[in-house]
Amino acid sequence: MCIEGAAELSELYKATQAKIVKDAMVEAFKGTPESNPAMYKQMSFLEHIDKLKPDTRVAIIYADHDTTVPGALSQQIAAQLSNHRIPTKLIEVHGGHTPPGEDSWRQAFHFLLTGK
Repeated sequence: MCIEGAAELSELYKATQAKIVKDAMVEAFKGTPESNPAMYKQMSFLEHIDKLKPDTRVAIIYADHDTTVPGALSQQIAAQLSNHRIPTKLIEVHGGHTPPGEDSWRQAFHFLLTGK
């Protein structure tokens, strides 16, 4: 399983420096986290973490200089998954908000398929 990089979408809204992301979130969620907190909560990954099956594995690829989805948000997801005993692999790449390289995807899929 691969997921987006924010456990709580209200945190992504606050942390992102990308206006286009904030604008898209406001449109999709019909407001800001302050004006429509229930929608942000409902759509956030953490709201559904208890629904993951015990044999689920999660690989998270994140960039160390990403200002669109800051790496700290990915690290928060990993911590929450760990708290729920979901096997998780964090893969950090150097750079900003760009597609990760082939090696990162290879590491992620290897973990997802083998658990190693």
